[in-house]
Amino acid sequence: MSASPLAPLGAELLLAALGLAALSLLLSAYLVYKVRQVHRTLYRTDEAVRGLSLGITRNLQQLQLLDHELGLARPLPLLRGWAASPDVLLVLLRRVRSARPRTIVECGSGVSTIVQAQACRLNGVGHVYSLDHDPAFAAATRRTLSDFGLAEWATVIDAPLVERAVAGQRCRWYDLGGLSEDLAIDLLFVDGPPALPHAEQARFPAGPLLFPRLAPGASVILDDAGRPGEQVIVRRWAEAFSFAERSHDCEKGCVELGFPEAEQLPAAAQ
Repeated sequence: MSASPLAPLGAELLLAALGLAALSLLLSAYLVYKVRQVHRTLYRTDEAVRGLSLGITRNLQQLQLLDHELGLARPLPLLRGWAASPDVLLVLLRRVRSARPRTIVECGSGVSTIVQAQACRLNGVGHVYSLDHDPAFAAATRRTLSDFGLAEWATVIDAPLVERAVAGQRCRWYDLGGLSEDLAIDLLFVDGPPALPHAEQARFPAGPLLFPRLAPGASVILDDAGRPGEQVIVRRWAEAFSFAERSHDCEKGCVELGFPEAEQLPAAAQ
């Protein structure tokens, strides 16, 4: 009995059907994979948008508190870009109001200068000395101080960045020639100079150069403390000085260092 001529055709059809089924399964698996990828992306995007929304809401709340507690007759200048965020400014304002420092030194002028000067005016005591390496920015801060009637409560010092050796390393930091060595600093706000890719620890010299000028019981507030460079800076400071460290819940990180007594850095490290 001869084989049916349809047998080979049936086998081919069966193989084709199996191939199509396998292809369909692969396509289905791929589609499921892509759908899951889309879901994960949408979830991450939703979380990011939600986090951004919460951040914006929080900043608006902090700004409203700042405006209320400052009691200025006009709005503050723009607070984004290089400016300290509203939450850090609120930390500064409350520290100045509660501690009533007589001498405040800050690295980098701007809105923070206005906030601290107004806090001094509300206290009826204190003066802000602001170091700025940018002449145009320093001039703008002076104009703003004048516009707010705060010129007598703050002095903006032109302090270009100069090459110097600090703790055995070469770096560029503020020229302190315009800052009297007789000043005992009650509050130091470190928000400059700007950190750059090749100088992530640009603010480290504030420790060796200004901590020895701190008054007993002084405080140091470091902005942008969430960045890796600033975290290394705090660890390096802790190797040379004794202080109590407190972190504030701020957008970009903020660390406050409390000094129960004035500390002196060994001369070899200065």
